[in-house]
Amino acid sequence: MIDDPKIVGSFIGHGDRTFDVKCNAPSHHLLTSSEDGCVKLWNTRTYKCISTMVHNKQAEVLRSSWSYYNQVLTKIYTAGSDGNAIIWSNCTLDQQQQQGGGVQMHKEHVFQHGTDSQLYVCEARVDSMDLMVACDNRLILWDLHSLQPAKTYSFYQLDDEPGGGSGGITFGGARNQRNEIFAFDAKPDPSMHNLIGLALSDSSIRFVDLRCTAEQTMDKSISLPDQTSLSIDGLGHATSVSDIN
Repeated sequence: MIDDPKIVGSFIGHGDRTFDVKCNAPSHHLLTSSEDGCVKLWNTRTYKCISTMVHNKQAEVLRSSWSYYNQVLTKIYTAGSDGNAIIWSNCTLDQQQQQGGGVQMHKEHVFQHGTDSQLYVCEARVDSMDLMVACDNRLILWDLHSLQPAKTYSFYQLDDEPGGGSGGITFGGARNQRNEIFAFDAKPDPSMHNLIGLALSDSSIRFVDLRCTAEQTMDKSISLPDQTSLSIDGLGHATSVSDIN
């Protein structure tokens, strides 16, 4: 335990709040997403920014992720409050250049979900070759080969009374007067690639079995065995779920 913690370095460059941080220790990379509309890639040894991706200067970047091949960064994925998820490809595929100097990224593709949507999940699943995105009350798996949606799962408010209905409870209080359901976080099970846990704004944690078709999940109630739920708090949002195993 450190009795007197000290700051050993700072990453200075964003113009507003930072919403998401990713770290890849072997490659000495840090990835940050900001309210200023940009995502920055940093060198953790020099604390210098080695690449900046402008997602949208008029929107917040809420989440970002990346994919590597043999510890060489190949793609970065950004998601924002503008409803867009963007694939950025790395033009600098030399590992030494990536660790020591600038990294040149170019915009490869934009997945559009509607300007009123906010994306709180953006996770590349390299083994499955898809991009997992949470858009409002939906979990969408985009096929990274065809760039088309492979599966979509929709979520509905939990019935917390015997006769159904929410009893007038507003999940999230004044921030969510219409009792809308949003997916705030999603994590795949590292040992079972077909299982994903989600945190939603109705204070529930849901588990989805991806072996079920999108139609099965969308057309039936959330009490399906492949979409079981655990109620946490009738008034607050569930905003995060840790890795499940």
